[in-house]
Amino acid sequence: MFKAHAGARHDIDFIAGYEVEEILTLATALTLSATAVSRAEVGFISDQLESVALRQALAGATSKYADNVVIHALFGHHLKRRTFLKAASSYNTLDDVLEKAIARIRQALAILTEKATPEELRDYKELVYYCCDRVARASGSSLIDQQLISPEEEAVLETIEAALNLSYV
Repeated sequence: MFKAHAGARHDIDFIAGYEVEEILTLATALTLSATAVSRAEVGFISDQLESVALRQALAGATSKYADNVVIHALFGHHLKRRTFLKAASSYNTLDDVLEKAIARIRQALAILTEKATPEELRDYKELVYYCCDRVARASGSSLIDQQLISPEEEAVLETIEAALNLSYV
């Protein structure tokens, strides 16, 4: 169990009543989804920019969702974020990553539907999509046409949005 050791969050349980396997499922659903977006448009510089964008989004997640114990359990400690990000990078093709991401999203939503509050579930879905969107917008598809999100990335975002059952994003 991780506990925060500074400030007002000293008493937050960083497992939040979830089993370790459930935490891993919730975290990898997010990181695999963001990795799928990144794999939709490959390039050394864009990959680096997208990686930074995801790390920044995750680093700010506990501030953005300050009262969400699920998000704190997932990303409240920098060592957890680093571990989850490394795990997502082990898949090679876009199709492979996207297939695994969608399966993990379904598992994550089932876990959260059973254990989380409606607000925690909503925040988790928003965070997954927000991270994916940040990755897609990180590098743009072309310096010439100034298009921020490539058609390939947009298609992956739409697939993830459908899996998350989001209709308002």
